Amino acid sequence: MAVVSIIVPVYKTENFLRRCVDSVLAQTFADFECILVDDGSPDGCPAICDGYAGTDKRIRVIHQENSGTARARDAGVKASTGKFLVFVDSDDFIAPDAVQSLCEKARESGADIVCGAIRFLFKKREMVYRDVSDFSNPLEYVFSSLNNGVCGKIYRREIYHGDMYIPESSYGEDLIINAQIFSRTTREKIAFADSVVYTYDRGTAGITTRMETFRELSWLEYPPAVCYMWMYDYLNENGLFEGRLKDVFLRRMIKDAILSYICVKGKVGKDEIDIFHNGFWGPCGAKYEIRYPERIIIPLYIISPVFGRFYVRVFNFLKRARLKLKGMY
Repeated sequence: MAVVSIIVPVYKTENFLRRCVDSVLAQTFADFECILVDDGSPDGCPAICDGYAGTDKRIRVIHQENSGTARARDAGVKASTGKFLVFVDSDDFIAPDAVQSLCEKARESGADIVCGAIRFLFKKREMVYRDVSDFSNPLEYVFSSLNNGVCGKIYRREIYHGDMYIPESSYGEDLIINAQIFSRTTREKIAFADSVVYTYDRGTAGITTRMETFRELSWLEYPPAVCYMWMYDYLNENGLFEGRLKDVFLRRMIKDAILSYICVKGKVGKDEIDIFHNGFWGPCGAKYEIRYPERIIIPLYIISPVFGRFYVRVFNFLKRARLKLKGMY
């Protein structure tokens, strides 16, 4: 039985998979198992996975029909034996001391979850992000952090229960899983490691860079909205909206699901704007913490839909130009 189980969901990443698995095998912490979950990948990934399993006994492979990232991870967890769980996406990679840093911090602190620093790798630049630990409710961290995914962390097995809702959607599955996991622990059981443990490769064109494909969808079909509405209902039904958490959540929902929808669609009907304004914008006590250029989008649509649409076109153009200049687009 290994101390740490490293779960890697694999789907259509044959150009990056070897880099990912090699980074796992290069760990300074040797007592781990790595479970590669081939999620019905139609390319060369299944053969690559089997090749690694044939050369290193710490690697096991699961082949399954395509079910989505969250369900592939869940299949890996159910097949794993480690006391701790680490998740790595197959188009990303981890630092050589990643598992050692996270595991040592978990052991010395007794934490259920340890969050490491992460690196974002863009086409022409990179950025390192370290979490701020100034929060009282674990869910405030989930909805405030730039690193709110399951990667770049280590989880004690006991906190990852099998009775969680596992989404099929390829958008927001990390948020839905972490909302459930973090609601089961306390602030005292969350620790932070200073070292950079994980690299997100933003140059691999994941779903977050293809939002325009959602242009023809209504808001209730829009994947970010589906994700956040599930979490809204989950938090509300379980009585988890306490203190500042509801404001923090609504601020994140407005930014990720509502403002992003408006920016993708451009032309948004009055009925939808009224829903956004009355149901979410109005009740959010933290809306003025949203950065100014985005913060005025909904008020402008309320004043004049024509002016709102014009502003969104200008906003999108300037945003893309800024990202290109920074080498992030």
